[in-house]
Amino acid sequence: MKTRIKLSGAPLAYTLALVEGTADHYKAFGSALWADDQVVAPTLKELVFLRSSIINECETCKGGHVISARRRGVTDEQIAALETPDRWSDVFDESTNAALGLADALCGSSSHALETELVEQLRAHFSEIELAELILVCGQANLNNRAGNAAKQLLGT
Repeated sequence: MKTRIKLSGAPLAYTLALVEGTADHYKAFGSALWADDQVVAPTLKELVFLRSSIINECETCKGGHVISARRRGVTDEQIAALETPDRWSDVFDESTNAALGLADALCGSSSHALETELVEQLRAHFSEIELAELILVCGQANLNNRAGNAAKQLLGT
């Protein structure tokens, strides 16, 4: 029987550490995506990542990104609103609503097909480079959330 360690806090980091050569590359990807010289505001990225973590039910990522979102200026009202899409129009502007709609479309158990109205909203508010960043933030959140949740169940104790 193989010895397993207790996973806590960062199950994806543990998973990456098990597969030689992946941790440094994934860290470099994240560093580039979240660098200050990127075009999408870090607050919007945090909101999108948090919404993705809520949809994917990843408490580890949600907890970590609530802390980093607050550091970047996201308010408690905004964080609370992420739980209830019906409140978005009262709390967020149209561009943020569209970005959160992208997170909804790319996460969870939906078909992942973008509705025409959402595509039009996203293109109206964001450049192609901004859309690429938002897509990658959603993808990063999905990987962190889903792989982390699987790692907690399959790896360690």
